[in-house]
Amino acid sequence: MSEPEFNLNACFSTLLDVAPNGQYAMWWPSENDASYTTTPSRQAIRRAYAALDGIETSILGVFMAMAGEEETGVRVALPRETVTRYFQDETGAPFLLSVSVGKGMRFHFHSDHTAPIRRDAFWQSLAQGAEAWRIGLAERGAVPATPDPPQASIPQPTEPAKPGGLLGRLFGRDKPGKPQETVTLRPMNYWETVDRIIVETEASSGKSEAVGTIIVG
Repeated sequence: MSEPEFNLNACFSTLLDVAPNGQYAMWWPSENDASYTTTPSRQAIRRAYAALDGIETSILGVFMAMAGEEETGVRVALPRETVTRYFQDETGAPFLLSVSVGKGMRFHFHSDHTAPIRRDAFWQSLAQGAEAWRIGLAERGAVPATPDPPQASIPQPTEPAKPGGLLGRLFGRDKPGKPQETVTLRPMNYWETVDRIIVETEASSGKSEAVGTIIVG
């Protein structure tokens, strides 16, 4: 069976005020995909984190523009504390976008409403899209084509959120020309650590658990 196409533009077109109750996760075991260690989504998630390294504010702005909450080209600063937004894709399935300066952008899918093959297609599409975005920025000299190794640290914009506009209140904005605070948090570093712990835990216990779980309701 061929994997479904995933339209990222359509995926972010519908914001929800509330999310249906239930378990949301970045990945969960299923009959044909029982181990995080061997799932194709594992490498897709790692690829996405690597490609987004250092350009998170630009890509968050892209997603919010897709949702009609920001103008095209606006960078959106990642907040210190995790903020969660609710979306519905073009099939009607709900998912969550959680954002923070330390963990970056994480996507959590309702495990009762999302087929594993569609969840996996999202991660593959996100990885491919993030890599294409990075190449485009690298060609303009904005970022290195290849990110530094995961143990390195990079600056992250962490301006306090400002009033005026839904996303301005939730995420804050970058101010052109204003010096931004430098911190040693790096989403890619965070995910490589999480990935290693999950793989080591699976190897020692032989059990797979849902990854990146959020319970609503």
